[in-house]
Amino acid sequence: MALPKNTLILQFPTQWNPDLGLDQLHEFETALEQGLFQSRSGTVDGHDWGANGANVFLLPSGSSAWPSIDVVKAHLKRRSLLDKCIIVKRYKSERYEVVWPENYTGEFERT
Repeated sequence: MALPKNTLILQFPTQWNPDLGLDQLHEFETALEQGLFQSRSGTVDGHDWGANGANVFLLPSGSSAWPSIDVVKAHLKRRSLLDKCIIVKRYKSERYEVVWPENYTGEFERT
C-alpha cells in the first residue's frame, strides 16, 4: 500500500488483541469514520492484517496535518481498545513517531 501523505496508523498487535476479529475491526472502522467525518479531521483509508496484528490507516482531511488523535483515542476508549493499540504518525518521509501509548519505549514496526 502506497502511503503518499502523512498518515496515522493504528496498530493492534496480536499479543495485545488475541481475540480481535475482522468483524470487530470493521465495526470500529465504521464508527471511527463517522467520528472523523463529524470533526472534519480525517478519513479511514482501510486496513491490513499481518501475522503480528492489524493496522488501520487514517488520512487527514482538508488542511489538517493529522486526523484528530483525540477523536481516535475517544473511539478506542469507548470500545476498550485504547490500551490495546499503538497510535503512530507516519510522515511523508516514511519516518514513524509513536504518539500512544505515552512513554512508549518499544521499536515500532509495521506488521
